Amino acid sequence: MKNIIISLLTVFVLLLFNSCQNDNYAEPSETLSGRIIDSTTGDNIVTTSMGISLKMWEISWSATPSPQSLNVKDDGTYNNTKLFAAKYKIIPTNGAFWPATDTTVVDINGGKTVQDFTVTPYLKLAITDYHLSGTTLTISGKIDAPIVDGLPQIIDIRPFVAITQYVGNANISNYSDPYKIDINKNFTDGVKDHIYTMTIRNLKASTTFYVRLGARVNDSFKNYNYSEVIKIDVPAADPNAIPDNYLKNADFPFVMATWDGDRWGTLTEWLTNDAMRNRGDGKYGGYDGGYGEFQGGKNSSFGFERWGSGENTITNGKIYQIMTLPVGDYEYTLSFAGGNPQASNNGSDPRFIIVAAGKTLPDVADLNTSLAQASFVGMDPNTGSVKVEFTLTQSTEVTVGVLANITNTEQNVRIHHLSLKKL
Repeated sequence: MKNIIISLLTVFVLLLFNSCQNDNYAEPSETLSGRIIDSTTGDNIVTTSMGISLKMWEISWSATPSPQSLNVKDDGTYNNTKLFAAKYKIIPTNGAFWPATDTTVVDINGGKTVQDFTVTPYLKLAITDYHLSGTTLTISGKIDAPIVDGLPQIIDIRPFVAITQYVGNANISNYSDPYKIDINKNFTDGVKDHIYTMTIRNLKASTTFYVRLGARVNDSFKNYNYSEVIKIDVPAADPNAIPDNYLKNADFPFVMATWDGDRWGTLTEWLTNDAMRNRGDGKYGGYDGGYGEFQGGKNSSFGFERWGSGENTITNGKIYQIMTLPVGDYEYTLSFAGGNPQASNNGSDPRFIIVAAGKTLPDVADLNTSLAQASFVGMDPNTGSVKVEFTLTQSTEVTVGVLANITNTEQNVRIHHLSLKKL
C-alpha cells in the first residue's frame, strides 16, 4: 500500500509540473495605438467616453475568431498595450459616423504599431451664441451634415453640462435632459437653416461648468455628434442681487414633478390645488406633456384643459408659488410668445394671472381682494402676453400664479413663459 501511495504522489507531482510548464506562456505585450480622424477636418474626431470603439478579430490562428472590442478615448485616440503578436482585422464602429464598409488588416508585431482610421461624422455642430445671466445660461447652435443623401432622420439636439471638460452623454447631468429639443426630421426639412436655442437654469453658483451641444441621428447606435466645449464660470451668488425672475421653473420647457408617463403631470416648484388636478383621478394638473407627435412628455408646457364632455371640470383651479418680496414695484407677466410648438389659449372660460398677499390665491368670485390680476382670455396663443404691476410698501409674503374656471369643453391653456421682476 505504501508503494502505491508513493507512486500516485509521484504521478501527481509530474502532472502538476507538466501543467505549469504548458501554461507558462508569455503575457501579451504588443502595443496598438492611433487616432480616429474626422475626414472633414483631418483632426481627431470630436467624441466622448465610450462614444466609439474598434472591433478586432485576430486572424492569424483562426478563420472564425471571436471579436474583441477596444474603446476610443474622449480625444479621439486609442491605445492598447496588452495584445498578442498577430494579424488583426479592425474596423471602427459604435460611433456617430457613416459606417465603414471594409475592415483594415493590421500586422501587430514588433512592439509598437500605429494605425489611424478615418471616418465621416453624420453631423457637424457649432455653437453660434451663448450668454450667462446670473445662474441662467442661454446657448444657441446649428447643425450641418457633410453628407446629406441617405442621412438618417435627426432625433434631437441637447446641451451637455458637466463639471469636467470630458463632457458628453457618458456623464450626463440634470442640466442636460430637461432642455433637449426634439427634432425628428430629415436634414433637408429645414434643419440646416434653423438656430436651436436652449436655456439652462439654476446652474450652481461659484462653479465652473463645461458645456457642449450634441445631436444624433436615428441609426442603430443613436450616439451623439458634438460641438466644441465651452467653459462657463458661474459667479458666486450675490445676496443683494435682484433676480431676473423671482419665479422658478417659469420658462418652456417646464420641468415636471409628477407624471402619468404619457401626458399629464404636475410642475416642480409650483403648488397645484385639488381643483386644478382634473386628470388621473385627481393626481395630475398643471403640466401638459403634449399630444400627437409631441405625445409622451415631449412638449413640457405649463398647461391645463377640459376638452371633452367626459372630462372633469376645473372650478377655482390654482397653480402658484409663495415667496416673500421686499419693498418695491413689481411686474408679473404671462406670455405665449416663444418656442413652445403647442402653445395654446383656446376657449373663453375665465382665466387670470393673479397676485395676492398671503399663502394662497383667492377664488374667482373674490378677485377684488388680490393685489393685482388680469384676464388672459382671447390672448393670441402665438404672440399674446398679459402683465400686471403692483407695489409693496413693506416686505410682504405673496402668492403669485394662475387662477381658472374651466367648465365648458374645448378649453385649454399651454403657456411659454411667466416672469415676476422688480422694476
